[in-house]
Amino acid sequence: MPQIQGWKVLILLAVAFCGMISLIFLPAIPQDPDYHRFADERSLFGIRNFWNVVSNVLFIVVGAFGIARIAQLKDSPLRSGYAIFCFSIALIGLGSSYYHDVPTTASLVWDRLPMAVAFMALLATVVADSVSPRAGKILLVPVIFLGIASVVYWHVSETQGAGDLRFYGFVQALPVVYIPLILALFGLKRLRAKFLWWAFITYLLAKLAEYLDHGIYASIKVISGHSLKHMLAALAILWVILAFSKKAEPGRQS
Repeated sequence: MPQIQGWKVLILLAVAFCGMISLIFLPAIPQDPDYHRFADERSLFGIRNFWNVVSNVLFIVVGAFGIARIAQLKDSPLRSGYAIFCFSIALIGLGSSYYHDVPTTASLVWDRLPMAVAFMALLATVVADSVSPRAGKILLVPVIFLGIASVVYWHVSETQGAGDLRFYGFVQALPVVYIPLILALFGLKRLRAKFLWWAFITYLLAKLAEYLDHGIYASIKVISGHSLKHMLAALAILWVILAFSKKAEPGRQS
């Protein structure tokens, strides 16, 4: 059994290694200025880009809901990662609202910074539950630092006229690839797998809505794909928070 477990860990390391190697061969990726041109630019009640700004309130609400449930994890090794995740989600609501009020490459930093922290905190927490509590505890601070560094590196590269999103893209992609892989290889002990799978599927739908921003707005004229992305992403986060339900017990795989 330990030998099989070792091979599973090697698979995770190999995936991360391949991702890092790919960064070397990919050319630098600057921030596309068109990224800031969202389909729905309507102002309402004096708020520019109203729906893209206001839809971020959902992140604050969901983050606050998660924070209110921290006490349920009092004796859990998952508590620290979960708390950082929830506080970061609430900060995403503030940072993304600020960015969408004044959408520029400079303001985008405040959207991406808490997002990177949330992604990394969740990854370390899943590792703690699924692979090893010790491994998750050891990884928590370094991977959060990695997330912050990816945003700082991108921002500095933009200010120097040589924008490079490769590192940040790697940090965003790593949990999206790793968490389903970890679920498939190791299963879970305390977390509820079905909610994490729902979160994964909902997040993919959110990214699809973001990609179809202009198309969705042109079709229905009510809401844009980007605002819909915020709603779906907030729902994905809610699924993650429910995965930490106090009903989950050690050894439970539901």
